[in-house]
Amino acid sequence: MDRARKAIRLRDLPAEIRLQTSRPTTTWISLISCAGVALMILGVISLFLGPDRTYYTEAHGFDFVQFFQVFPGRLLCIGIVLTGAGSALDHQVITAYRNALQDELDAAIDIAEEAIPEGFVLAVAQKSEHLYRISLIRQETPVAVQPVQQPVPAGEH
Repeated sequence: MDRARKAIRLRDLPAEIRLQTSRPTTTWISLISCAGVALMILGVISLFLGPDRTYYTEAHGFDFVQFFQVFPGRLLCIGIVLTGAGSALDHQVITAYRNALQDELDAAIDIAEEAIPEGFVLAVAQKSEHLYRISLIRQETPVAVQPVQQPVPAGEH
């Protein structure tokens, strides 16, 4: 049942809606984070297990392994920056997805808070990637909390 075009009202519950917003792919962001973690590990290993001195000629420069042995701190810093950038990008993409999904859900559901019967809560459950089930469920009432008695100072009985 596709009701994304027609807003769901209280009398339609329980209902299923199909939303158009799909989860974004973050493969390239994961690759950035993985490269950062790899550089961090390589930097730490080079820092602790690298030689005290590295010899090279100015004519030929460093070979591949010597490059990692000479600059372990820089590799570690670049790894930290790449991992942080990947994490920030991932957070930004997921936040944008959640906001778009929430906006689409708000547009698809036309039920005011005041219209929900007392003791019930509007529940949205995801059945598949694009299919959501909206229903009213009974809200569990918390156990009555005993009021906390304030201690009385010894002189005021």
